[in-house]
Amino acid sequence: MTDKELFDSLSYKRKNAYEVMDEAELGRMNELCGEYKSFLDKGKTERECVIEAVRMAEQNGFVPLSSKETLKAGIRCMP
Repeated sequence: MTDKELFDSLSYKRKNAYEVMDEAELGRMNELCGEYKSFLDKGKTERECVIEAVRMAEQNGFVPLSSKETLKAGIRCMP
């Protein structure tokens, strides 16, 4: 084995996600990127980001921790 072949076999080669993902994964990735861009559009400042994050958490079933007297496994709470 030549030095170049050894170097090539031991070197890390970066792969582009577009080359290794199937169509379903690419679709989900693009959807997630769109959601992230929307979040960034709504949250121009730290304060707006927190407001948007709380809105998203509530939309996904999270409740304020202060509203619970006791906690059980599986309850979705946020500080």
